[in-house]
Amino acid sequence: MDNNISREIIKPLRDCLKLVFPPVMPQLIREASKNTPDFGELSRIVSIDPGLTVTIMSLANSPYYGLSQRVTDLKRAMVVLGSSEILKLAIAATMKKSIYRKMGRCEHIEYQNWSVMLWSAMASELIARELKLPQADTVYVCALVKDLSLLLLCCSDDPRLKKYAGICKKEDQGLVLLRPHQLDEEEDVWGVNHTKLTMDLLSYWGFPETDCRMLSSHHDLENIHEYDKVEQALILGTYWSEVEMSEKSISQLFRVRSIAKNVLGLDEEVFERIRGVVSKRFKSMCTELGIHSGENNALYYDFPVARIQDLYFAAQELLDVHGDLYDVVRTVAKHLHWLWGMDDFEISLVSPLTGEHNIYTSSADKGLSARSVQKNQSDKSSKAGVLFFLKDHGYLTLQRSVAEETLAEMDLYTNFLSRTFESYFYRTLRTTSKARIMDFMPVAVARISIQGKILQVNKRFMDIFDLENELAGDDFWSLAKKLAYIESDRSWENFIPSGAKKFSKLFCPLEPRMEGKDVPCWHMTAHRVEMDGTPQILVMLEDVAEISTLEKDIIKQGEYLRGIIGSMQDIVFTVDETGEILFSSPALKNDLLGKNFFDISSPLSVLSVSWEPGVLSKINMPVEVNMFMNNSSKSLELIFNRLSCASSPQYLVVGRDLTAIRRLEEKIKKQAAFDHLTKVFNRHQFSIFLERETQRAMRTNQKLGLIFFDLDRFKEFNDKFGHQKGDEALKSFGRLLVDNSRRGMDYPFRFGGDEFVLLVTDTNGSKMEQLVRRLISSFEKDYDYDLSMSIGMAIMSDNESKKEFLDRADRALFKAKEINKNAFIWAKNT
Repeated sequence: MDNNISREIIKPLRDCLKLVFPPVMPQLIREASKNTPDFGELSRIVSIDPGLTVTIMSLANSPYYGLSQRVTDLKRAMVVLGSSEILKLAIAATMKKSIYRKMGRCEHIEYQNWSVMLWSAMASELIARELKLPQADTVYVCALVKDLSLLLLCCSDDPRLKKYAGICKKEDQGLVLLRPHQLDEEEDVWGVNHTKLTMDLLSYWGFPETDCRMLSSHHDLENIHEYDKVEQALILGTYWSEVEMSEKSISQLFRVRSIAKNVLGLDEEVFERIRGVVSKRFKSMCTELGIHSGENNALYYDFPVARIQDLYFAAQELLDVHGDLYDVVRTVAKHLHWLWGMDDFEISLVSPLTGEHNIYTSSADKGLSARSVQKNQSDKSSKAGVLFFLKDHGYLTLQRSVAEETLAEMDLYTNFLSRTFESYFYRTLRTTSKARIMDFMPVAVARISIQGKILQVNKRFMDIFDLENELAGDDFWSLAKKLAYIESDRSWENFIPSGAKKFSKLFCPLEPRMEGKDVPCWHMTAHRVEMDGTPQILVMLEDVAEISTLEKDIIKQGEYLRGIIGSMQDIVFTVDETGEILFSSPALKNDLLGKNFFDISSPLSVLSVSWEPGVLSKINMPVEVNMFMNNSSKSLELIFNRLSCASSPQYLVVGRDLTAIRRLEEKIKKQAAFDHLTKVFNRHQFSIFLERETQRAMRTNQKLGLIFFDLDRFKEFNDKFGHQKGDEALKSFGRLLVDNSRRGMDYPFRFGGDEFVLLVTDTNGSKMEQLVRRLISSFEKDYDYDLSMSIGMAIMSDNESKKEFLDRADRALFKAKEINKNAFIWAKNT
């Protein structure tokens, strides 16, 4: 084992190996290390797993081998096929069954992984046999298990391995397709690449290290000529499988064929024969092992390479088309006719200029013609037929049925066609689109050399100078002086050789003879650029004769807007993404400009995000804040809107002053809760407080008391001294109740005209009497009105209703009124 291999990975990998694979697997691998597997020993190993025996017999009788007579037992299969062949089947079947039963994380990409492993094993073995190498069986085993460590590491649920799985491929194309720089990434992260890890696992199973040394180079296609024939067979088989089973360009298949011929000496006929055998065996084994791609797309290995090459290069012709969509369709029509004799079809292609689908029809008698234009592909085809989709760029419909073989070929052709049309779409038509945009621009554009010679101009430039040709090579100023009304311009003459990056100047006719005439005023700008490494100058000419009129309109609009903002009662200002205030209403200009909005404001309610600049992009509703300005604080309701016209993130903030509204709300709340005359709670609040405190008393097991007060002979007092004096007496009594109550525990209410109630919490009889005696003492000492009072008291009993509680206290009050002044009576218990 390589001394550099990380023990942190090796130990859990070996543990995972024992967990995933049954005991028969290492025994099969050790048997594969022998020159000739032992007949009896192999029979014994396979018989350990009855399911494996069934699988092997199924494969032995499949089209994979094409036996003329069915074999019915394992020993007979070994005689007919040979023990080496049975051993390879056993290893393949055990690998497939073990990996995807025990490692569910990679079950969704079973076909993607297995197809590459199986094709590389079969292809590598057949190449080795064609080269008459005695190690052909060993090459098969090494190719089949070459990515074993990668599968275990990337698919295992072992936390010791999962922490190293970060560099595994995440897409659904399988784990065993080598991506660029993958081996280097593995070396950086794991301290070793997966080829060395697999060699260690094979050695751990008992497979001789010398037999699998070839694994260390199986991805080195670029240097294949430097290795021996055994390693070359494995290297080519590995890359071949990735080409056949992945999204690699099909042109790489032609490269595989070329390497087979030029490096290994296998001509095209031999290569095609090997490919046909591999394809047949591959499909047969996948069928027997229950492995399916899950897709209906045509697969490369279903076709001879020569036919693939014909279809591929036919589709590539689209890259040479320099016309519009009609020219593309003519090219496709030529292919359909030459390759399959198809003349009746309908094709839809999307235009990059308009984004609409252009539909063309073709028939043998009428030829090719444009049918219509539609916004999208909802109306896929006007006629019934065989439909092929060209990804998102259109479709092709054949107007008659075709043979199954032709259908498969056309499916592959349209696959190639989709890719080449996409390249044509972006590389050719988008370039044409940009060129047309340049011609539609109202600005004249010219590309000139650093010597001032014209290289290229757009249509507007040609229109201005009334040119029929681009005049490439002519001196630019010899044309421009006609617009400048001067023979030469020193600033332009200095710009050309100076190397300055920019030039900008107005050329307007100022002579009196030009006044009143409709003469353009040209703004010329020039920028030094570099194209393909060559310094050049890009010149733009724009008629700005109308700019003075536009300036006047802008000034008027600006004054109008300032007038609107100045007359608004709302506060208006703008902030940048950091919260700095850039603009404000004129009246607040001195207080706000240059300050940071978040330094002078705070939200009045709890927000789900922090009150900092990042909140600007997240607020989508009004926010109430306190804002400090003019040496005072204002309550504002702010609305934030991002300014779409700003080059960098800026926000318009409009604030409504809520200060007066909040004061009014507070006043209304007080009016709703308090008696306006005596400033104690009103009768409506009594019902609310009684309900709340009753529930609290029951919950906390504390006593709740009620004291009724009635001012004796208040009507006579009112009639004698007048209502104003009566109101003063009521106010004074309200203050007396407040001053002698416990804040937050005793609650005074005006119950009626001259009746008051004190709701007493957390109390008992003794506390209640102390409170009442204190009230009576204060009343007799400080009350300045010729009035007395009567008092009824009650403590709420268990299970007593609120009505019963009130009635008892009320009856006690009436009894107190029968006694002398300032008397109090306890209500009878229920």
